[in-house]
Amino acid sequence: MKNNTALFLTLKVFSATGGIEKVCRVVGKTLFEYGMEKNEAVAVYAMHGDKTAVDGNRYLPSEIFRSFVGGDIFFMTHPITSRLIWLMITTLLL
Repeated sequence: MKNNTALFLTLKVFSATGGIEKVCRVVGKTLFEYGMEKNEAVAVYAMHGDKTAVDGNRYLPSEIFRSFVGGDIFFMTHPITSRLIWLMITTLLL
């Protein structure tokens, strides 16, 4: 199991066509390629947007992208709680 060594949090990636969204797509693709090269896991979380928009794009695979569709509190707490849960599990297994 790979650790998420890079987590990219953003507002929108695919649901709009503005300049910030384009930059977020390029940054996400760069992180993904870096992770593939170094054999490390990467995750891209978007607060807004549609999960189906990632299908068939040329930037990110759907496996590393997660959209919270406006769930502000869950978007802010999920990265922290999932990391803490992972740390507890690995500590118990050691």
